[in-house]
Amino acid sequence: MALASCSGKLPKIALLDLSALLPSRPDATPVPTFALYDGAISARVATGYCADPAASRPSQGFAIFASCVSLGVEDAAPVIPAIITVQVAGLDTAAVSADPTAFMAVVSGDAGPSLLSRAGDAASITMGATDVVDDFVTVTFADAAPSDIAGLQPEQWRGFGDLAGRLVTLSVRGFLEQRLSDARGTAILARTIAGFDAANTSNIPTDP
Repeated sequence: MALASCSGKLPKIALLDLSALLPSRPDATPVPTFALYDGAISARVATGYCADPAASRPSQGFAIFASCVSLGVEDAAPVIPAIITVQVAGLDTAAVSADPTAFMAVVSGDAGPSLLSRAGDAASITMGATDVVDDFVTVTFADAAPSDIAGLQPEQWRGFGDLAGRLVTLSVRGFLEQRLSDARGTAILARTIAGFDAANTSNIPTDP
């Protein structure tokens, strides 16, 4: 249920021409850190990727990132093209930190494919590796179901974690025209987890 509650569909937007997503208003300027839930959570991912405020939904805990260069940020350093999404669920949805091993067992078990599938169809999923990276459970998989975002490859790298009582899902995908290898996708997800944790240090409990 925790996975299902976090797998809401992404906005139906085409991202091959990313500049077309940005309306001409000051608050649509791409930013490396994006506030969710009125600032309760800071969405930040790997260095070199910026949030698109026009396509993100802060009141719903959702932010979408692409390379700052592709979003038209001047003087931004080039990075590997990818789309990174952050989805933070509501309060009291935390499901990972209490027992990451058990959560990973759910993801990699019989119920995992149907929960990960955009269509809820286990047959559309080809599972890859699962792991625990820092405080996140990670999973690599491919989803053959039609994508809600045009031009993205079926393979994706996803991490599940908890923050301030909320379930967090971080997802990395490449483009069909410039596919991410497994090594690159895994590396970008690891950097995304590190960036997200660093941006929310004050919300991460410390041992007494």
